[in-house]
Amino acid sequence: MDADLKRLLAIEEEAEQLVADAQAQRQARIAAAREEAEALLRGLETEREAIFARHLQKARERANQAATELQRRYEEQDTRLRNDAQAHHDLALNEALRLFSRTSDTSE
Repeated sequence: MDADLKRLLAIEEEAEQLVADAQAQRQARIAAAREEAEALLRGLETEREAIFARHLQKARERANQAATELQRRYEEQDTRLRNDAQAHHDLALNEALRLFSRTSDTSE
């Protein structure tokens, strides 16, 4: 009977050791999975930042292009307005001279 008890105790100790080993393996796998998930999250964060930087750069380029186009249009409009103003000024001056010379001719 002592031999049976010793054998049962040995089997129980072996079973407890197997359970402890299995729990340790489980904890190790959980820790490894957690580390892998955190590494993936860090990678995703890095990729997100890279994507954001690319989109931000493209947006800045489009904004610069739009500003350049607006500046070009402004300069074209400014040139047209200045030319029109000069032409109207010249017409008004010529008309004033014509009227002045007509009134000068009639008063003599």
